[in-house]
Amino acid sequence: MLYLALVGSVALFMLVLYVLQRWSASATSYATLVMPLITVVAAALILGEAVGPLFVVGSAIALVGVYVGVAPGRGVLSRFPRLRPAESAVGAVAAAPGIEDGCRPPGC
Repeated sequence: MLYLALVGSVALFMLVLYVLQRWSASATSYATLVMPLITVVAAALILGEAVGPLFVVGSAIALVGVYVGVAPGRGVLSRFPRLRPAESAVGAVAAAPGIEDGCRPPGC
């Protein structure tokens, strides 16, 4: 129990904070998505645990998601234009047809 409390909680939390100081929050969050995959592969190699077909399919889905999220310039999302700040949801509401200048809901 002492090992789980100190290493599994306190030390791991300190390592996440260490990584957050050096990486962006997005990169850190994507790294945490890959950690369970590494854990299961290590358990299979070290302890001889079985890796089922559902794990392989789930791992592939997770890795594709990480790839799409981390590398949008090289991934599927690069085909779609990014929204400029003026085209954000707030800007779209302000520029919607029928809304006159200076008149914003709900006061119109």
